[in-house]
Amino acid sequence: MAETTDPADVAAAELAAHPEFAEVPVIEADETVPPRPEEEIADVVRADPDRREAR
Repeated sequence: MAETTDPADVAAAELAAHPEFAEVPVIEADETVPPRPEEEIADVVRADPDRREAR
């Protein structure tokens, strides 16, 4: 018996065996939560390395 090595065939066989992997669920279709203040501060620090404290 020949083993299937075509990626599309292998993927189809795995999907048939495990239908729970059919589609990755989207946690939030539209992210409406504004960034937290600490995220904005971290973005500023990452954008300007000179603002980082010397260690």
